[in-house]
Formats: sequence, C-alpha cells, structure tokens
Amino acid sequence: MWRRTKHKQMPEWIARVRSRLAELRAADPTLRMFGTFMHQYRLGPPLTQSEITVAETHYQISISPEYRDFLLHIGNGGAGPGYGLQRFGVLTAPVIRRNPSPAVVWDRDGGVGPINEFADCFDELYFNEMERLINDRSSLARPFPLTRPWTLNDRDIPDDDYAYTQWNINVREPMFKHGSIELSNHGCGQKHKLVVTGEESGSVWVFDEQDGEYISPYGAGMLPDDAIPRRYTFAEWYEDWLIDYLYDARKAR
Repeated sequence: MWRRTKHKQMPEWIARVRSRLAELRAADPTLRMFGTFMHQYRLGPPLTQSEITVAETHYQISISPEYRDFLLHIGNGGAGPGYGLQRFGVLTAPVIRRNPSPAVVWDRDGGVGPINEFADCFDELYFNEMERLINDRSSLARPFPLTRPWTLNDRDIPDDDYAYTQWNINVREPMFKHGSIELSNHGCGQKHKLVVTGEESGSVWVFDEQDGEYISPYGAGMLPDDAIPRRYTFAEWYEDWLIDYLYDARKAR
C-alpha cells in the first residue's frame, strides 16, 4: 500500500521575499540604491540540501532554519544588504577572478578606449567569506563569545607588545572570527554576520573593525547604551533591507 509523501510547506516569508525582490528590481531599474551596482538584484543559484549538509559537516556547524530556507529556495549570494550577500559553501582554493576594469573596445579609426560599463564578474563575486575559511574552517565551530554589545576601549589595550599580542589572539580575534558567518560587507570596515554557534546562534550582528571598533546586535545602533536590543533573525534582517530599499526606491522615482 502506497502512502502520499508529505512535502514541507514553503515558509510564508520566502514568498514575501520573492515578491518584494521583484518589486524592488522594478522600482530601481537604474541601480541607484547603495551597493546594487554590484549584484544588480541578481542571486546565485540555490543550493541543494546535500550541498548544505556537506558545508555544515565541513565546518562542524548547523545553520539556522531561515538561512537554510533562503539558500534552498531563493539563492546563494548576490542581492542583499550592503554590497550584496556572501555565498555559503566550501572552497578548496581561491576563486580565479577576471580583471574587473572596464572592457576595452576598438573604434573605427583604430584607437582604443574604455566603454562605460565594467565587465560583468557576478559569477566571481561574493566568495570572500568562503575564501577566508579555506585555512580557518574551525573558527565557525568555536562559540561566538558575546551576548551583549562590545565597544573597544583604549584602556583595555595592553601597552606591552607581548601582552598586546596575547590580548589580540585570546580576546579580540575570537569576537571577530569565532562562530559567525559574514553575510554582507557595507564598506568602511562594517560587516553584518550571522552567528552560528554559541548563545546568540541564529541572530545577526554588526561588526565594525575600523577606528572605534564595536560589535552589536543588528538594529541596536539607535538605542540607548543601557537598552537591551532585540535580536533579528536572518529572515527579519533580509526583509528589513527589502522594506527599507523598496520604500526609498519608490520615493526617489
């Protein structure tokens, strides 16, 4: 006797993302919104469950259900906050990239000159985090050490060279490298990351590595110092970007 196979119902937020992303593409045809010239609202091909399982086993982690659903049903790398979403997966060697400089064309008189558009290197973009993990894959399995916002205080930095090296290895680097996957780069040293191990697993945090370093949950920037910021999941973070960009794109038309 045969039994009907039960298929997992696609989450409602996935349908919303598809609809809003299509609306955003239509509302911003000239790519005026910050960072969109990089991805042009495109996404890399979705992953299969087996590809995700291989990556999780390789890094010894388990990604959040929402991030998994996005990779399975929407895409892997491309359209997203900042300059676009980083890809998820396993690399054994760095990606060989073409020259991203403007393409050169010949004119009728035999002269050369650059065309206005840059060569399209989308298939070679958004591998930065995967390349970082080629020689540092164990860092994702180590627990993300923070449970509250952190800001660099000059008084915490040792003056002695040896003490500084030990502080950097044992205190600073774990905060920036352990247990979190880069989702997007926003320029000027700021990145948004998804925590994959530790108490904050499943939440998105903001990392700033320039002068005045800080790490805090996404959305906490406008809150008072003594406030307890809510935690944004991957789906909430991505939809927040879509809603904001869609509003601004429509207003600018």
